[in-house]
Amino acid sequence: MPNETRIQLDHILRETGLFLETAPDLPTLSTQDEFMRIGVRAMNYLLVLSKAGVSLPRPHVSGYLRRHAPLIGLAVRLVKLYEGYLGHLASREKDLAQVFSRPFIETAIKLHYLLRSDRHSARSFVETSYRAEKEMLKELNGVREERPLTPFEAMMRSDIAAKIRGAGITQRALLTRTNWDIDGKNVRTLLEDLDWEVAYAFGFAGASHFVHGTWHDLTVHHLGREGRKYYPDTDFESPDTRMIGPHSILLIYAMVAVIQHFKLDRENRIIVPLLSMRDFFEGFMEAQREQIPQQPPVG
Repeated sequence: MPNETRIQLDHILRETGLFLETAPDLPTLSTQDEFMRIGVRAMNYLLVLSKAGVSLPRPHVSGYLRRHAPLIGLAVRLVKLYEGYLGHLASREKDLAQVFSRPFIETAIKLHYLLRSDRHSARSFVETSYRAEKEMLKELNGVREERPLTPFEAMMRSDIAAKIRGAGITQRALLTRTNWDIDGKNVRTLLEDLDWEVAYAFGFAGASHFVHGTWHDLTVHHLGREGRKYYPDTDFESPDTRMIGPHSILLIYAMVAVIQHFKLDRENRIIVPLLSMRDFFEGFMEAQREQIPQQPPVG
């Protein structure tokens, strides 16, 4: 590890440890504002720690081959989605924070599935990632049969061809593909393989409201009601502090799994504080249940 990187990591670990040592006694918190302040601080420390974890250099090898790249790529995506989620929570924008929930959960599901699978599943992940490109290529090929492509259309087709070629996919394979799920498994089936079926109803499916803009999402976040009439509501809703713990713990387990899978932290310098953060967030949620038992339901 370069000396500059080691110094940065030492600073991150020192600051995280100091936070955990000086954080207020969670059972003494009693209001949403108190839980929000300490929860957002904890999320920020977890975010920095997670960024450091996925950025650790691999021992005795540089970078990741394509068969490993989906794993580290999904881990980085998860960290970035958590950062977006955190940003909107800190800005008291529940409406936008919840848009991040489904892609965050879906990314975690795919990451854990690929961690437990072989390289064929990683290859399936790559090959099922180009559904939009198939539709565009099919459309452009149809146009080309009727007339010459315009320069812009030809450039688009060339870009698509280069993109799929770079992924190791032939045009024939792309155009004949009909299944777009990893190993032919939808999210519910992936969760069954992970023995995590409950996450479908109470995580993935529920979070879909806020991605697709269902009637539930509109009435919770974007419309006010008086009697039988609805009115536009352009104000953001303040988040419920119960939105903090579950996503944070999900991130921690994913980071630990990836770091251990690639043996990025042989000295457990990041694993140990990550597990300490897990204990913190578990205590955070327990204190919430004890101190604020009558919170309104989340979205």
